[in-house]
Amino acid sequence: MRKYGLNKFKIKLLRNDAKNFKELLKQEANYIKQNNTIKNGYNSSFGGELGTGKTITVDNKVFPSRAFAADYYGIEQNKFNWRLRHGWTPEQAAEIEKWDGAGPKKIKVKNKEFNSIQSAAKYFNLRSQTVRKRLRRGWSVEEAFDFNKKKLNNQPIEINFDDKAFKNQATFCRQGGFSDALVLLRRKEGWSYKTIWDIYAGQGIKKICKVCNNGFYAKRRDKIYCSKECSWKKKTKF
Repeated sequence: MRKYGLNKFKIKLLRNDAKNFKELLKQEANYIKQNNTIKNGYNSSFGGELGTGKTITVDNKVFPSRAFAADYYGIEQNKFNWRLRHGWTPEQAAEIEKWDGAGPKKIKVKNKEFNSIQSAAKYFNLRSQTVRKRLRRGWSVEEAFDFNKKKLNNQPIEINFDDKAFKNQATFCRQGGFSDALVLLRRKEGWSYKTIWDIYAGQGIKKICKVCNNGFYAKRRDKIYCSKECSWKKKTKF
């Protein structure tokens, strides 16, 4: 219709004896098949339940698609779809019921039931994002809403090796003269605290110079020359 214009088409009632919506879908599919209107007409699907749209039930009424439901209740289709995507019930999206921050998942806090985490967080004067994050991390409802104190596993870890002892990682870094970021990176790579200390707080890794073959110590893993002179000789060698 958008391509050829509305004046090129006529609307005609074929029959009006469907007892329910499912029977109406069946009649539609039969007419499309009987007249082969996919090949010889303008239908793009086989109709009925094999069509492209998904049915939706609003206030016990079944509609063939969200668009039909939105038009029936006088709601803009974009607004209707947006509401459904953001957790509104079909009745709330159609403005039959009032939306109060309710989503599809109810939650019970202190023997009081709420329609959503958002409405519960608002009631207890908490940020909904904070509550959701806590619940995703496995906190109980009481802990997420600050009724029970959550025991956090963030106590300082003592570091001990050989004859050395550090009460936490910050002390380890400070006495070794290297950054906490470096330690975190090397620990992620599988290094032990002893290896980090031996390399970065001591002389470093023993290496052989690629130019003069002399032994030297380096704290950087990418250093392969013992001196600037050897590095320059390598660069200027033809």
